[in-house]
Parts: sequence; C-alpha cells; structure tokens
Amino acid sequence: MATQSTSELLNPAPVRVQPVVSTPGHDALWLWFGLSRASWLTLPRVLLHNMPDEWQGKMAALLNELDAAFPNYPDIQHIVTTKTGGKFTKTPAALCNYRYPDYAAINAMRANDKLTHGGPTQ
Repeated sequence: MATQSTSELLNPAPVRVQPVVSTPGHDALWLWFGLSRASWLTLPRVLLHNMPDEWQGKMAALLNELDAAFPNYPDIQHIVTTKTGGKFTKTPAALCNYRYPDYAAINAMRANDKLTHGGPTQ
C-alpha cells in the first residue's frame, strides 16, 4: 500500500467538477410530456382560441419564434387520428369546429376551478 507524502496530503490534486447547468425551461418541457414517448405536440385549435387573449398572444409569439428558428422545416403535411382506450375513434365534434365553437362542451372540459365563458375569452 502506497503512502502519501506530507506535501501530497497538504496539497491534494484539484478535483475536476462539471459545472451545473441550470435548464428550468428544458426541464419543464420534458416534465410536461411526462413518461410518454410522444414525438409530437398536437393541440385542438378551438381550445387554444378559448384561452385568454394574453395567453393566445404569448402562444402566437412562441410559434412565430419556432418558425423563425427552423425556416428550412420540410414542407410536409401531418394527419391527426384519435384513439380512446387504445382504439381508433372519431374526434369529438367540439374539438374540430373552431369557427363555431360549442362553448358548453368546451366549458365542460375546463378545470372546475376556472372561470367558464359563454363566448370567446377576453
């Protein structure tokens, strides 16, 4: 067994420590997806338009920022299908008609503690 000299004990070699990088946004987005293996985020337009106006402005700004960051995104189309209990099903009509929203159905989807609206949010 090797012994250390007094000099080595008093002046140990520096320990290399990786800097801690704070990424709260990255972490929050990963947490939002949870343990799912989802590769896409698909949101019903009718629900987006039934959020408060300030929220809609923030969302539009973020989507514009995403578009600007990836100007060479391929010109492809996406098809959305819905499933319930693992089986393909028809998408509920209330989630499809963003031009003439079914406010009763939309309000039924809201959290119980949130203000309900009879029309577009202010």
